[in-house]
Parts: sequence; structure tokens; C-alpha cells
Amino acid sequence: MRKLSTFAVLLLAGCSYGPPMPNGEVLPIANAAFTCADGSKIIGTFNEPPRTARLEWPGQRILELPQQWTGSGARYADSRGAFWNKGREATWTPAGGTTVQCRESP
Repeated sequence: MRKLSTFAVLLLAGCSYGPPMPNGEVLPIANAAFTCADGSKIIGTFNEPPRTARLEWPGQRILELPQQWTGSGARYADSRGAFWNKGREATWTPAGGTTVQCRESP
């Protein structure tokens, strides 16, 4: 049930564009952990508003990326890289780097 709930929230996060909170409060709408093909792990916190993803590589770094328009799934990107997810699958592409396939962890 948790997997379905996370999937549903992430899908809705990619589609919803509600009004900003009047007090500027950030609302985390979903959390998900991903394991990538290169062995790395990414913990994602998806917020609205603002529509951002906070990506954490445990013990290494944290990035907050703004949501970008996409035809399918949810995409978060800026000059540092791009994180795209649809369902339980995701990709991480660092700026100037190679795309890594990831999958939501149990």
C-alpha cells in the first residue's frame, strides 16, 4: 500500500500546480528512496509549494532542484543536473555527466 501511495503522490506532484501557501510554508508531499545502477542511493523529498525536489546522497551531498514541465512523470532540474521519475523508475543526470538509472527502494 505504501508503494502505491508514494506512486500516486509523485504522479500527482507532476500534475498539480496549486496556489502557493500564503505564509511561504514548504509542504513535503512525498518521500522516496531510490537505489541506482551505479550503487548510489538517493533520498528524495518532494515539496509543494515550492515545487521542488530535495535530493540527498547520504553522507555526500544535498541538492534542491526546481520542478520543470514534462509530458510524463515528474522532472526536477537546473544547471547542476536533472532528476526525472515516473512510477518507481527514475534517472539522475549530473551536469556534464552520464545518466544513471534508479529504482524506488523497498
